Order: sequence, then C-alpha cells, then structure tokens
Amino acid sequence: MAPREPILAIGCEDSYVYVWDVVADRLQKLAGHRREGVRANWHPEGNLLSSVAWDNVLRLWDPFAAYSCSKQLSRDRTGDSALTANGSA
Repeated sequence: MAPREPILAIGCEDSYVYVWDVVADRLQKLAGHRREGVRANWHPEGNLLSSVAWDNVLRLWDPFAAYSCSKQLSRDRTGDSALTANGSA
C-alpha cells in the first residue's frame, strides 16, 4: 500500500503491475515488463513505484500518469541482479 494514500500496487505473474485506488475503486494496469515474476514496491514518499521482473528490467513508475522509465539490470556472480549507486547496471 502506498505510504500516504489508500492505493495498492501488486506485481503479478502476467507481467503487469496493477494499481488499485481503494477510495475511487479504480484499477489501473501498468504494462512494460516482458516476463513474469513482477515485484512492486512504493517509494516511502508514495509518489513513485518501482517494479522488477524476470526480464531483468527495473522500472520506475509514476503510477498516477502510467509513465515509466527503465534500466536493464545485470547479473552478478551469484546470479542476483545488481544496480550500482550511480544507476549503472
């Protein structure tokens, strides 16, 4: 749930992120990932949503405008996705 609003974000196995405004009872489907296994997390301020999936792409969303930017992640030796502090993968 978003920190300041009654809005839920759910990453699903169908490669979409669903954002549900509980008060307005409005469901928005955010498309962008090309693989399943999507995980979604809110920024503490509640105005930015991040998602990552098995396509190794990190997406940052403005969920209210359905706009995103993305960054391809690389795998380290352990097989985990890695992103450095300056944003390079």
